[in-house]
Formats: sequence, structure tokens, C-alpha cells
Amino acid sequence: IYQSMKILIADPNTTSRLMLTRLLGRVTEHIVFAETGLEALRLVSQENPDLLIIDVDLPVLDGISVIESVRLMPRGATLPIMCIAAASRRSDIGRLTACGITDYLLKPIGPKDFITRVLRVLTRSGRAHSSALPHARRVLLLADRDPNFVTFATQFLDRDFEVLTAGTGIEAAGVYADS
Repeated sequence: IYQSMKILIADPNTTSRLMLTRLLGRVTEHIVFAETGLEALRLVSQENPDLLIIDVDLPVLDGISVIESVRLMPRGATLPIMCIAAASRRSDIGRLTACGITDYLLKPIGPKDFITRVLRVLTRSGRAHSSALPHARRVLLLADRDPNFVTFATQFLDRDFEVLTAGTGIEAAGVYADS
């Protein structure tokens, strides 16, 4: 876990905030929440997050207005911003891009894609380096019927890889699909 990384999640939905928090636990333990756009603006100013993950549909002040306001703040000009929206809000992408968002995700969000994109945004922004993030390790799927070989090989591979194992090709396909 990259301890000094601070992420602000601005989302009115409790379930979404919990899901994002669980996924982001792979990156940092320091997560701050906002349920409204006004609260998000206040927290960007007070908390100085390394990443803002914001839902377009925020109450009090919508996500687009928050992003526009954040970009006017001294620290907000370079803050990486990932926007999350329902597929029905696809038409907002042009306006959000003009506001300077870093990335845009349509719901429903796939866990693997989400974490990959968060790490990419943080690395490209210079806020973190992939080598500093423990879960940025490469994943290796080892398929072999011989459990002794799997045990032997894993002890060498797990230093540099997250090793997933399977006994057959069919089992490997299932492991890959589940990972």
C-alpha cells in the first residue's frame, strides 16, 4: 500500500463509495469521501488529494461544475480527475474533456479495469510511480498438472509476479476469467 497517497471519492451513492473504497484499498488506505459537490470542493481545498474520483451526478453542485471549479484552484489545475458516470451520460464526455478530466469511466465499473486505470492516471500524473505501488506487480498464470512443479516454480516466481495457478488449460481459463 502506498501510504502517502490520498484519494478523494465524490459520489452520492453509499454502495458506490464502499465498492470504490474496497477496490482502492489495493492502492492506499487514505481515502476521503464527499457526498455532494459542495463538500467535494471543500475537501479538494482542505485535503489536497492526489486523485479526485468524481461522479457526474452529485447533489447540490453537479460533477461538471465541481470539476470546472477545481480547475480554477491553484492546486486543482494539475490534480488528476477521474470521472464516473452512467452510460446514459455518455454525451457529457466532450464537456468533461474540455474541463480537463484525466480519465472517464462508464458504469458499471469492472474492478480490474478500474484499478489499472487508477494506477495509470497516478503514474502518468507523476503522483506515483508504478514501482512504488505494490499491486502494480505483473500477474503470471501458471498452468501445470504437476503440483510439485507448481510449488517449485511459484517459490521463484512470486518475488516478481502475482502467481495464479491452475492444473489444466480449462481451469486456467476459469482462473483468468475470475482474476
